[in-house]
Amino acid sequence: MSTTALKQGIMNGSIASAISDTGATSTAGAPHDPFNETTTISSKVFLLPTGDTAKATKVAKLLHKVRAPANMVDIVPSLKHTLLSGSKFADAGYTAVYDKTEVNFYEANTIHITEQAVLTGYRCTRTGLWRVPLRPVITNENKDTLVLDSTCGHQSTNTRYKITPTKKFETS
Repeated sequence: MSTTALKQGIMNGSIASAISDTGATSTAGAPHDPFNETTTISSKVFLLPTGDTAKATKVAKLLHKVRAPANMVDIVPSLKHTLLSGSKFADAGYTAVYDKTEVNFYEANTIHITEQAVLTGYRCTRTGLWRVPLRPVITNENKDTLVLDSTCGHQSTNTRYKITPTKKFETS
């Protein structure tokens, strides 16, 4: 199949596809999408951006030949679109490069980027997600950043923010 035909099929919905999501800590699969089924039950509960949750029921695998954990999919019955986890691809040793028209996945140990980044974020060791500053210059650390300064290290004493606990949930 040509690249043009593949792109057209993805865009018109005749070819099943996933949304590449750097904010998903695990791949959340829509039940109607094609995966290799397993007999494993999933215990994951995804925390949605709205604050709602969605429970996964079983584990499947992507049809693509990619390493674990990038190949693992938690099936969520309420999903209409599969979310492909950027975090799991990074954990498996892949690098994704996004541009105006494509996202491409590469072996992280062989790709070499020589350009200076125009914006840099950092991966949170607690959530596994990348945090990008919303201000270009931090002038007041107490106002411009969120410091997880509680005794447990999971909350902020800054009352402007409420941190939702993530120990029970995966972020989607």
